[in-house]
Amino acid sequence: MLTLLLLLALDGRTYARVPLEKLKDWTRPRAEVCGPVVYVRKQQDRDIHVTLDNGKAKIVLEIIPSLPLPAPHKGQIVVARGIVRIDRGHGGWAELHPVEALRVVARCHQSVP
Repeated sequence: MLTLLLLLALDGRTYARVPLEKLKDWTRPRAEVCGPVVYVRKQQDRDIHVTLDNGKAKIVLEIIPSLPLPAPHKGQIVVARGIVRIDRGHGGWAELHPVEALRVVARCHQSVP
């Protein structure tokens, strides 16, 4: 697990901090978001769906089995990095799928790219 995290950190990937409400229009492949967790559920395909909602926008984080990360708990604030996608099959919501890194924080420090 540590090896995979080090590879992800060292492979030159860049993640711009994007406010939740701007993720749907984000055009770069990767982003970092921060927000409060309002929903966590393991899906039939074994992905874990985590919904963040800051009162302005909701987005979904998808933790996949091949890149296992600890699932956060409802009420926690998290910073997540991952691949930006728009899930057109479910109403067109913005998501990070897969989540490549996740950490719990005390609060969000938003900077607008």
